[in-house]
Amino acid sequence: MPGSCFATGRMGLRFHLMPAVRAELICTAPWPQTTALTLGPSSETIRASEYEETHPMIELKALTPADIVAHNLGEDAETVRWLTGEYGTEESTRQHFERLANNASSGLGARGFGIWADERLAGYIECDPDLADLPAKGDVNVSYSIHPWARRRGIATAAVEIICEIIVAEEIGSRAIARIEEGNTASIGVVSRLGFEFMGTYRSTIDQHLDGKPMVYQVYSLDLHRRI
Repeated sequence: MPGSCFATGRMGLRFHLMPAVRAELICTAPWPQTTALTLGPSSETIRASEYEETHPMIELKALTPADIVAHNLGEDAETVRWLTGEYGTEESTRQHFERLANNASSGLGARGFGIWADERLAGYIECDPDLADLPAKGDVNVSYSIHPWARRRGIATAAVEIICEIIVAEEIGSRAIARIEEGNTASIGVVSRLGFEFMGTYRSTIDQHLDGKPMVYQVYSLDLHRRI
């Protein structure tokens, strides 16, 4: 049974992928117009992960001030360690959401979405074509965090796959990049399942640990043109 993916306007996108499905992406209208994306069997396939369990319907949509409390409550030591570097405050999160809204309006900069599962905010994901640390022109950095209650359910894998489709549909870039610290085995597993290839280990020019030492990332890439 094929999964299904439906987009409704610029900032909302639903996704449902059943186990062991290989699929193709069919766009009936260019994003960001109202778009129907259908995943179904085809001889010309896009790689879809083979999941070990049935995954919930997840939805990516714009974050609003009403989501600030739930977003901040979803942060824990793991979120801070691997992504943010510090806990968000009501004001810092509000400013971040406002920047994302402005970026969405202008079509520039990082595009960020809340990840909803079971009608509950389950995490955050963004793609950023303007990050200074990217290997090459056309690269788009992908980063995410999943709230503790939603981890190890395949939600991160599904969300990364969706954000890659958005990068293609909105012509944001041609290659997805994931910069992951060596100890973050969960994120390494996510990108590996989706077919990202290991590029090498790089010392960041922009990110530092609290002691001032530059962060060292394992960098993974996915050529999105191969998925079309």
